[in-house]
Amino acid sequence: MLADNTNNKRSLINLVIGVVSFALCFLLAGNMVLNVVNTRSLLQDQLYSHAQDSATSLGLSLSTVVDASDDVLAGRMIDAIFDSGDYNRIIFFGTGRRAKVSRKLMNQNAGVPAWFVSLIDLDAPMATAQVMSGWKQLGELVVQSSTGNAYGKLWQTAQNQLIWFSVVLLSALLAMKLLLNRLLAPLRQLEQQAHEVSVRNFDFQIAEPATRELHKVWDAMNEMSESLEQMFAQQLEAIERLREQSLLDPLTGLHNREGFDRRLKAELESHQGVRQGTLILLKINEFEQINQSIGRAQADELLVAFANILKPRLEGSDSGFAARRSGADFSLFLPDLIGDEVEVEASRLLAQLNSLVLVRQSLRDDLIHMGLACVSEAHDVGHLLSKADMALRAAQSNGISGWQRFSELDSDHLQEDVKAANNWHFLLKRAFESKTVSVFRQDVFQLETRAILYQQALARITDGDELLSASIFIPMAKRFKLMSDLDQLVIESTFDHMQGGAEEWSVSISEQSLLNPGFSEWFVRSLAQRPDLASRLIIQVSEHTLKHAESELKQLCDATSVHGVRLVIERFGVSSLPFSYLKRLPVYAIKIDHSFIRNVHRNIENQFFLNAVVQLAGSQGVKVIAVGVESEAECNALTEIGVSGAMGYFLSKPVEA
Repeated sequence: MLADNTNNKRSLINLVIGVVSFALCFLLAGNMVLNVVNTRSLLQDQLYSHAQDSATSLGLSLSTVVDASDDVLAGRMIDAIFDSGDYNRIIFFGTGRRAKVSRKLMNQNAGVPAWFVSLIDLDAPMATAQVMSGWKQLGELVVQSSTGNAYGKLWQTAQNQLIWFSVVLLSALLAMKLLLNRLLAPLRQLEQQAHEVSVRNFDFQIAEPATRELHKVWDAMNEMSESLEQMFAQQLEAIERLREQSLLDPLTGLHNREGFDRRLKAELESHQGVRQGTLILLKINEFEQINQSIGRAQADELLVAFANILKPRLEGSDSGFAARRSGADFSLFLPDLIGDEVEVEASRLLAQLNSLVLVRQSLRDDLIHMGLACVSEAHDVGHLLSKADMALRAAQSNGISGWQRFSELDSDHLQEDVKAANNWHFLLKRAFESKTVSVFRQDVFQLETRAILYQQALARITDGDELLSASIFIPMAKRFKLMSDLDQLVIESTFDHMQGGAEEWSVSISEQSLLNPGFSEWFVRSLAQRPDLASRLIIQVSEHTLKHAESELKQLCDATSVHGVRLVIERFGVSSLPFSYLKRLPVYAIKIDHSFIRNVHRNIENQFFLNAVVQLAGSQGVKVIAVGVESEAECNALTEIGVSGAMGYFLSKPVEA
C-alpha cells in the first residue's frame, strides 16, 4: 500500500521541470508574440511609406512625360512599376474619375496559411497623387501596396523564431534535467539511507552533497542515524541485562532456578510445549567443604567447568535448557533424549564431568551424582522434579559417583508418544516418504481488534489411529536429521492450501534446512514459480537457530525479499543470543516464547520484560506476537502491555487446513 501511494506521488524533478518548462514556454511565447507584433507594426509603417512614395514618384513621372491623351505611355510607365509585385493595385484616373489605366494583383498571399493572414491582419494602405501638366490637372493616381511580401516576411520570421525557441527550450530542459539529476542525486541516497535506518542498518553512509541545503539534510540524517543507533543499542543492552538479571545465573550463564522451572512448566503444561524428554538433576557432593579446601575462586572455576560441559549438549536443540539451581546443583532438560539414548547420554555426561582436572585433583570417587526422570503424559513440573530428585537420592545412596534413572520409567508404562529410537526413525521415514504429513493451521490474531494477522502452518503425522503433534515428533526428526524433508513437505502442503485464497500463512524453517544448500535452492525456486503466493508467505525461524545459521538466514532473506517474503523470529528471549541480530536481519515480527506468557498477569518480572521488548520492537517497526495465550487474564494483560498479536488455545485451536 505504501509503495502504491509512493508511485502515485509526483516526482520533484518532474515538477521542477514542468514549472520551468511552463515559465520558459510563457517567456518564449511572449517574446515571439512581441517580435511578431513589432515586426508587423514596422512593416505596416513601411507599407504606408512605400505606397505614398510610389504614388508621389509615379505621379511626378507621369506629370512630366505624359499628356492627357497618351494612355499607352501612361500604361507602360505604370506597368514598369506594377510588375515588381509590390502593389495590390495602381489606378490612373483621368478627368471625370474615369479609370484610364488600371492594374490589380491576384493571389497576393501565396505560401502563407490563411489562419496566419487572418491572425496578423495587415492593412493594405492606399496613397494618391495628382498628375499635373503645369497648372492643369490631368488626373489622379491611386497606389495600394501589396501585403503579400509583408505576410511572407512575417510568416518566415515566425517560423524561424519558433524553430529557434524550440531548440532553446529543448536544450534548456535537457540541461536542466541533467543538472537536477546531478544536484538531487543525494536525495535518492538519503532515501536509501532512511530505508536502511528503518531496517536497523545504521552503517550505511552516503557521499557528502555539494549543495548547502542538501548538506544540512545530510548532516541531520547522519545525526539521526547515530542517535537511533545509540538508542537501539541502549535498548538492546537494557533488555539483555534485564533477561540476565531475572533468568540467568551470573556465574555460569545458565538459567537460574526460577528461569528453569518456569520454562519447564511451560514445556510440560502448555499446548505449545514439547511434553516429552528427560530431566537430569546433577549434584556435587559436599561442595561447601570443597569450597573451603580449594578456595572460592577455584570452586567457582569448577562450577563454570560443569556449565561448559552442559552447554554443548544444548547446542542442537532450541527446546533444551539447563540451570544452576543452587550452589552446586544443576538441572538439565533435553526434549529429544528418550528411550535407550537416556542411558548412553547419562554415561557420556558423567564421564566428561569426571574427566575435569579439578574433579581428578579432588581424589574422590563419590563427588558427582545424577538423577534422571523421563517425561510421562501425566507429569506436571512438581511430579517430574520429584521423580528426578528420588533418582538423585538413589544414586547418592550408592556412594560412588554415578547416575540413577527413576525405576518407574524403566517399566512398560512409558508414554506411548515417547517411542524407542528405532521405532521413531521408522515412523518418521515412512511418513515423509509416503507424504502423509498433515498440515493444520492456527490463527494469529491482532490483539486489539481480534482480526487475523496470518495463519501458522502446523505439522501432524499419523501413527495408526493416533495423530501426533509436532511437539512430540520434531525432537526425533531433529535427531535423525530429517527436518529438511519435513520442512519441504509442510511448505508444499501450505502452498496447496494457499491456492485460491487471500490469507497470509507462516511456515517454520529449521536450522537443518537453513544449513542445507539444496533446501534453500529448492525454496527460492519454488517461490519464483509461485509469485502470487510468495507475497503472502511468512517464514519463521527459531532464535536459537541464529547461533549457527544467521549468515545462511541472511542469504535466504536477501534471495526471497524480491518476492515479498517476510521473516518472523520464534521463541524470542529464551536463548542466550544477544538481541543485536535485530539490526542485521529484516525482521517483520518476533514471537515471544510461551514461557514468558504463561501466567504473565501474575508475573511482574515478565511484564517488565515484555514492556521493554514492546518499546524496542515498536521503535524498529517490528511486531510483537505472544505465543501460548491460554486464558483471558493472560490475553488482557498482554493487550494492556501493548503486544501486537497473539496466538494460543484461548484465541484459536489448531484445525485441519
